[in-house]
Amino acid sequence: MNLVNKIDQMVGKSGEWLKGKGPSNDVVISSRVRLARNLTGYVFSEYIEESMAEKLVLHVKKAIEGSNYLKEHVFFSYKDVTVLDKEVLKERHLISGDLVQSKKPLGICFTPDEIVSIMINEEDHLRMQVLQSGFNLVEALRLVDVIDAELSESLDFAFNPMLGYLTACPTNIGTGLRASCMLHLPALVMTK
Repeated sequence: MNLVNKIDQMVGKSGEWLKGKGPSNDVVISSRVRLARNLTGYVFSEYIEESMAEKLVLHVKKAIEGSNYLKEHVFFSYKDVTVLDKEVLKERHLISGDLVQSKKPLGICFTPDEIVSIMINEEDHLRMQVLQSGFNLVEALRLVDVIDAELSESLDFAFNPMLGYLTACPTNIGTGLRASCMLHLPALVMTK
């Protein structure tokens, strides 16, 4: 399936995380857990040469194809993605604004329900994220941990015993983990 067909299928329906079925959904719209990972043997994405970036995308794609959890994934490389496609994927919270602006080789992977997405060659080599409906950080963490464990079986993540996972931005060094919730603030006030 090409990206145009996939985006056409996405339009008119919301991702699973936006359906408002999760815990405390009257206030918390969604929960997100993101992991940043880089691979050994490659320079950080900001400095990577085009040929190595393409090689990295293929390397990660092969690992994703071997994942049990991601067996139903949708994957596209930068050659298949137009600026308009990137904007649609950004609006659906599947990719970041930085990836929209990127001109370097990249990969985009997401599950059909739009709960999981992986950006390849964003600020870090991999940005894995899980979006859940409502206040559901524990489930989001559980899922991203499963994906991280599966991918680490075939990818050598840059890790230092003292510092943890090595990332392009020093604020992400260690676990590479970020967790956040999107809140509906009027509901927070109304429900006190």
